[in-house]
Amino acid sequence: MTAAQDMHKEGDHRLVTIPTALTEVTFDTRTSNDSGDDTETTKYFDELESGGTQFSLVADQAFQVLGINGVDFTDGIPIAANKLYEEDRVEVTRVKIKTTTDNTQISVRVR
Repeated sequence: MTAAQDMHKEGDHRLVTIPTALTEVTFDTRTSNDSGDDTETTKYFDELESGGTQFSLVADQAFQVLGINGVDFTDGIPIAANKLYEEDRVEVTRVKIKTTTDNTQISVRVR
Protein backbone atom coordinates (compact mmCIF):
# COMPACT_ATOMS: atom_id res chain seq x y z
CA MET A 1 0.00 0.00 0.00
CA THR A 2 1.35 3.43 -0.94
CA ALA A 3 1.35 6.01 1.82
CA ALA A 4 -0.50 9.25 1.15
CA GLN A 5 2.76 11.16 1.59
CA ASP A 6 4.34 9.14 -1.23
CA MET A 7 1.40 9.90 -3.52
CA HIS A 8 1.49 13.68 -2.97
CA LYS A 9 4.85 15.32 -3.51
CA GLU A 10 5.72 18.29 -1.34
CA GLY A 11 6.13 20.49 -4.41
CA ASP A 12 8.00 23.77 -4.50
CA HIS A 13 7.61 27.43 -3.62
CA ARG A 14 9.11 30.44 -5.41
CA LEU A 15 9.10 34.07 -4.31
CA VAL A 16 10.19 36.26 -7.21
CA THR A 17 10.26 39.97 -7.92
CA ILE A 18 9.42 41.15 -11.42
CA PRO A 19 11.23 44.50 -11.77
CA THR A 20 9.42 45.97 -14.79
CA ALA A 21 5.69 46.58 -15.20
CA LEU A 22 3.88 44.90 -18.11
CA THR A 23 6.44 42.09 -18.26
CA GLU A 24 5.02 38.71 -19.33
CA VAL A 25 6.49 35.93 -17.19
CA THR A 26 5.99 32.17 -17.58
CA PHE A 27 6.31 29.86 -14.59
CA ASP A 28 7.39 26.51 -16.05
CA THR A 29 7.02 23.36 -13.94
CA ARG A 30 7.74 20.64 -16.50
CA THR A 31 11.45 20.89 -17.18
CA SER A 32 14.79 19.74 -15.84
CA ASN A 33 15.79 23.40 -15.44
CA ASP A 34 15.89 24.90 -11.96
CA SER A 35 15.89 28.39 -10.44
CA GLY A 36 19.52 28.85 -11.50
CA ASP A 37 18.26 28.84 -15.12
CA ASP A 38 15.73 31.66 -14.56
CA THR A 39 15.51 34.43 -17.13
CA GLU A 40 13.64 37.72 -16.94
CA THR A 41 10.60 36.12 -18.57
CA THR A 42 10.78 32.44 -17.50
CA LYS A 43 10.96 31.12 -13.94
CA TYR A 44 11.67 27.50 -13.00
CA PHE A 45 11.28 25.38 -9.87
CA ASP A 46 13.99 23.45 -8.01
CA GLU A 47 11.93 20.56 -6.66
CA LEU A 48 9.80 19.70 -9.70
CA GLU A 49 10.40 17.77 -12.89
CA SER A 50 6.75 17.55 -13.88
CA GLY A 51 3.65 19.63 -13.40
CA GLY A 52 1.60 19.81 -10.26
CA THR A 53 -2.11 19.50 -9.63
CA GLN A 54 -2.20 22.45 -7.22
CA PHE A 55 -0.89 25.81 -8.40
CA SER A 56 -1.28 28.96 -6.28
CA LEU A 57 -0.23 32.55 -7.09
CA VAL A 58 -0.47 35.67 -4.95
CA ALA A 59 1.24 39.01 -5.58
CA ASP A 60 1.65 42.27 -3.72
CA GLN A 61 0.39 44.15 -6.83
CA ALA A 62 -2.37 43.44 -9.34
CA PHE A 63 -1.49 41.10 -12.21
CA GLN A 64 -3.16 39.15 -15.01
CA VAL A 65 -3.12 35.43 -15.78
CA LEU A 66 -2.60 35.30 -19.56
CA GLY A 67 -2.55 31.54 -20.15
CA ILE A 68 -2.17 28.04 -18.75
CA ASN A 69 -0.31 25.04 -20.22
CA GLY A 70 0.62 26.89 -23.41
CA VAL A 71 -2.93 28.03 -24.17
CA ASP A 72 -3.25 31.82 -24.20
CA PHE A 73 -6.57 33.27 -23.07
CA THR A 74 -8.47 35.70 -25.30
CA ASP A 75 -8.65 38.07 -22.33
CA GLY A 76 -6.36 37.79 -19.31
CA ILE A 77 -7.83 37.03 -15.89
CA PRO A 78 -7.29 40.10 -13.68
CA ILE A 79 -6.13 39.31 -10.14
CA ALA A 80 -6.19 42.05 -7.48
CA ALA A 81 -3.23 42.70 -5.21
CA ASN A 82 -2.91 40.24 -2.32
CA LYS A 83 -5.65 37.99 -3.73
CA LEU A 84 -5.06 34.29 -4.31
CA TYR A 85 -5.31 32.72 -7.76
CA GLU A 86 -5.38 28.94 -7.63
CA GLU A 87 -5.78 25.97 -9.97
CA ASP A 88 -6.34 22.64 -8.27
CA ARG A 89 -8.27 20.41 -10.67
CA VAL A 90 -5.86 19.96 -13.59
CA GLU A 91 -2.19 19.25 -14.09
CA VAL A 92 -0.51 22.62 -14.48
CA THR A 93 2.76 22.71 -16.40
CA ARG A 94 3.01 26.40 -17.32
CA VAL A 95 1.29 29.59 -16.21
CA LYS A 96 1.89 32.89 -18.00
CA ILE A 97 1.20 36.13 -16.16
CA LYS A 98 1.67 39.85 -16.81
CA THR A 99 2.52 42.33 -14.10
CA THR A 100 0.94 45.77 -13.90
CA THR A 101 3.42 47.55 -11.59
CA ASP A 102 7.20 47.77 -11.29
CA ASN A 103 8.79 45.51 -8.64
CA THR A 104 5.82 43.19 -8.27
CA GLN A 105 6.61 40.42 -5.81
CA ILE A 106 4.91 37.10 -6.61
CA SER A 107 4.64 34.03 -4.42
CA VAL A 108 4.06 30.79 -6.35
CA ARG A 109 3.37 27.37 -4.81
CA VAL A 110 3.14 24.19 -6.87
CA ARG A 111 2.30 20.71 -5.58
